[in-house]
Amino acid sequence: MTDDLGDSLSTIRRHYQQPLVTLLLDIQKTEMQHLKSAEFMQALECLYFSTQNNALNSSARSTRLGDTHLPTILMRRPINTVNERDYVAISYTWQYPLPLVQPCDKYFVQSREGEFLRSKVRDSVFERVGKYMMHFKLRYLWIDQECLMQEDGEEKRIAIQAMDLVYGRSRHPVGLLYQPIMSIAELELLAGLMNGRFVVKSGSEFNLSPGLLCESACKILELLEAIVSDIWWTRAWTYQENYRGSINMKLLIRHCISSEDYHNDYVKLFKDVPGEIVLNSTRFHEAATAFCLAFDPPDGLINAKELVLERARKYKLLLEKPGVDGRDLATRSMTPLIVADIEKRQLKDPLDRLPIIANCCQYPIRLNHIELAKRGHSVSLAILALFLLNGDILYNGPDHRNRASGAQNITSFLNTQAFNQYLPPQSMHGLTYNKSCRFIDVELTRHGVRTRGHLWKLWCCIDTSRFPKTLPYVKINGSLRHDERSNLMLLANELDKRGFSDLYTEIVTFLEHSSTSQYRNSFAREYQTHMAKELATAVSQRKLLRLGALWSPSDEYSPYRGIFICNQPRPEGLPDYVFTASQEKEADDGRDVLNDIDQHVSLEIMEHLASRFGIHQTGPGAARILDQTLEVMSRNTVQFARLSDWQKADLLGAFYATIDAHGSQSIQGVLFCIVIRASPAVSLSPVEDMIIFETFGSKAIAKEVAKIPIVRLVSRIQRSRRPTSEIVEFPEDDPKPMALLLNIIHRRFDQVPDDMGIQDFYNICILTDKRAMTHVLRPWVRGWLRSTQHLSTWPGLSLREQYCHERLWISWELGDRASFEKIASVLLLNSSASIGDANSLQCDGILQPLDIHEILERTRLDTIEALLTPLNDTI
Repeated sequence: MTDDLGDSLSTIRRHYQQPLVTLLLDIQKTEMQHLKSAEFMQALECLYFSTQNNALNSSARSTRLGDTHLPTILMRRPINTVNERDYVAISYTWQYPLPLVQPCDKYFVQSREGEFLRSKVRDSVFERVGKYMMHFKLRYLWIDQECLMQEDGEEKRIAIQAMDLVYGRSRHPVGLLYQPIMSIAELELLAGLMNGRFVVKSGSEFNLSPGLLCESACKILELLEAIVSDIWWTRAWTYQENYRGSINMKLLIRHCISSEDYHNDYVKLFKDVPGEIVLNSTRFHEAATAFCLAFDPPDGLINAKELVLERARKYKLLLEKPGVDGRDLATRSMTPLIVADIEKRQLKDPLDRLPIIANCCQYPIRLNHIELAKRGHSVSLAILALFLLNGDILYNGPDHRNRASGAQNITSFLNTQAFNQYLPPQSMHGLTYNKSCRFIDVELTRHGVRTRGHLWKLWCCIDTSRFPKTLPYVKINGSLRHDERSNLMLLANELDKRGFSDLYTEIVTFLEHSSTSQYRNSFAREYQTHMAKELATAVSQRKLLRLGALWSPSDEYSPYRGIFICNQPRPEGLPDYVFTASQEKEADDGRDVLNDIDQHVSLEIMEHLASRFGIHQTGPGAARILDQTLEVMSRNTVQFARLSDWQKADLLGAFYATIDAHGSQSIQGVLFCIVIRASPAVSLSPVEDMIIFETFGSKAIAKEVAKIPIVRLVSRIQRSRRPTSEIVEFPEDDPKPMALLLNIIHRRFDQVPDDMGIQDFYNICILTDKRAMTHVLRPWVRGWLRSTQHLSTWPGLSLREQYCHERLWISWELGDRASFEKIASVLLLNSSASIGDANSLQCDGILQPLDIHEILERTRLDTIEALLTPLNDTI
């Protein structure tokens, strides 16, 4: 496979002469669940320095060394990294950067068979690591060139997949740099940088310390440039080792400073390893990034600054920005930066970037290398597939087309198109929280990304500004502060006053049990605790809250089970819709180590989603818009967004979410949730004129008509191609429904009837559809529907006598799926072909959903044909 990371997405599409979606779906076929071998990590082969050189007999020494000097022996021993983590995991490059030849003749390593063979590792590597181990009194070391099977095969594949664990579990991962510190002046600059003497932070801004001369700042930057120019920073594998080594990773940098000049201040900062400076890698990244953010160098050093930020950047400092409440917020994920950094590193095999990215991002879903190579797939698209299959989110908001371009390569595309509006809670590390914000059980489809979760309908507003100022008494215990517990208790009391006794009970139960260790050990409970802290803060700040109930396709009653913090609520009377999903990481089973993390997401479904579908132009009112737009009824699936022909790149810019129809049984306790105020939105192709929703009838009818769709609803988006001079006259509104609508608007509810005749019901629905005000009917709709149900229970009535045509329009307008399916089924199975007949499909003067007559007529013919096929076959 060729490395096409530098190619634009448009170039890749032209090269393969297929839509990118088609290519992504083919790549998905190579998906596999990645399991790391626990056995490999439970018997990790390590080396240790032997204290007895007579391990080699004299004849062996003579043969191998010519008796010039005694060798140093390294013995082999497996260790269990579950309990033993005090081993040195060496990160180094096999190639020596300098032209001088480095000897490899002093060290002999015991093989698995017990034989002692000359090591291929440079002597200087063992010498430097040996001094480090002696200083810290460590016994074991791990080095890939000796401890890893080098011949291709299953053992090597298993080991390579677990490399991140080797460095992640070690308490002493060490990176060997070759560029030395040459003078006491350079050492002084490095010490000042690591001590924070050159940079001060004011709020979220970094500035150079007062009194630091520009000349000195330039020398510091030149020193940083020299350090990050080391070959160690250019390799993708060492990037992974550094990243997964995390806060334990140490960098060894040689120095040429005499012991007299290397005084105690340096010893405290850099340790006392002879000839070596020991730097904590995480602290070095922080210091280097902070300095580069503070210093605006002259033109001649701009490239040096860019190089330092490219190779030694600290993601936290780059991604966190001031929030509206004064705290620093990371609204983005690290994933695009990780992909970009790995792209810039060197690799022998381009496909190795996939496991490195997966290891650094903790992706449990992997792609089969062998199959990808056989099919000749694009590395860039494989990275995108990996990103999507593991639940990372693409931004598909209103301005997404302006952000991305087909001229971008994959790293640039992810940088601009990855979701960037996360809102992490104050009680959690922002980037860690964002890293876990992923969809679960993802499947790529031609229409978008399909996932699973819960859909919430938010109705009731709780105005906490009207709460009493005096906080109630609560016991001081648990993981929440006293003021947090008091504010939650205040909320519970106010909910109880408003009749939400179930929510009151859940909050009180939470406060009583949150102090137990068993309660906190659960991922769901820990997440609930973090959200409870945010909820308590929202109450103390007197923010508006919304109560949410799980949405049901059948619109069944569902109690309020969630409390949501919404900073920008919709107008009163309109619902919000929120999608949530969570999944605890799978535990290791003793044989396999899962590269998994806890996953969770909460996304608001944006208001403009409904209008983008254009449904309001075909009749359904506001109360129906989101229900019907979100639902693909045949699969009990919620459709959040639709695939757009994004500048002919055919990217999967949409996602689907399967809704748990019995979700109320899977939600334990009450859900506290922060709503991310942005989500992927619907986007239509410039050349697309329609959106299709398919609905199937009841199971009985589906069997009867051989599972032929009962109705296909087609909503066309009307676009004005050119101005028109025609005058359009609108008739006057019917005064009776207008009077009813005005009574509702002006809150004269005593004038609103509890029961409604079918003709009046039909007329008010026509008016509210015309005025886009169907949502105001919500409080009375159920009663009005009950008053018309008797029409379907009288046997022998014709379609007109049952008012089927009016009822079809009413159910369409209100978004009543069950009624619509039922009436459409009656029309389908009982209508006649005679025009003007009481059982005719059409009825003059009665509005019908767009194209419903043609669709039902066509479906009748398909149904009749399906029913007659067995008879025809018999004849």
